[in-house]
Amino acid sequence: MTEDFHYLDGDAMGQSKASKIKGVTKRRGSTWLIILCGALALAVIAVTLAVLFLSHLADRQRPVKAGVELLKGKKAATATVLFQRGSNLTHLARAHYGQVNPTILDIILEANPSITDINRIPVHKTIVMPPLAVDSFILSIPDKPFAVHLGAYDHRPSLTVFQDAPALKGKTVEIVVRTISPKERWYRVMAGPFPTKEEAAAALKTMKQSGIPLELTY
Repeated sequence: MTEDFHYLDGDAMGQSKASKIKGVTKRRGSTWLIILCGALALAVIAVTLAVLFLSHLADRQRPVKAGVELLKGKKAATATVLFQRGSNLTHLARAHYGQVNPTILDIILEANPSITDINRIPVHKTIVMPPLAVDSFILSIPDKPFAVHLGAYDHRPSLTVFQDAPALKGKTVEIVVRTISPKERWYRVMAGPFPTKEEAAAALKTMKQSGIPLELTY
């Protein structure tokens, strides 16, 4: 009787231990599964944030790209767009014109004098998108009847290529500091004076035909 009693007691203890081990294993498996799912979720969030940051950084760098390039792609007419949350002037210019650089952004700012900070544009503000044609590059200045806009840069550019242009012989080529935000300055290259708008337009057309790069679409 004693042997039978111990045999049954040992069997019950064995089953109890097996049940406990199985329960611990199951809990450990669930814990590892939770940890793995959490790690995967964190990895997805990290990758998403990295992509968004790099995209935002690239957009912030593009507007200060130096130089003047010939516009390619879309030829735009005057239009108005509504500034949306999460957008910026670089996005709008690229979507409307097919390309963006400081000169194009400067032309947009010229058409929208109420924008005093390129980085802080009110949501739902109506923005005029002028055509990149000759009229947009001819400005009327109080002490100079007409002057031509030859390009905008994020640094002081060399004026040699413009001063040597035959179409600008006898004209003053100068740099005008352009404030685009409280902490940012661009440098606009201007030439003049021209007594009439027609003469200014003819000079721009001649410069374009001679190979000097300007964002003229006409």
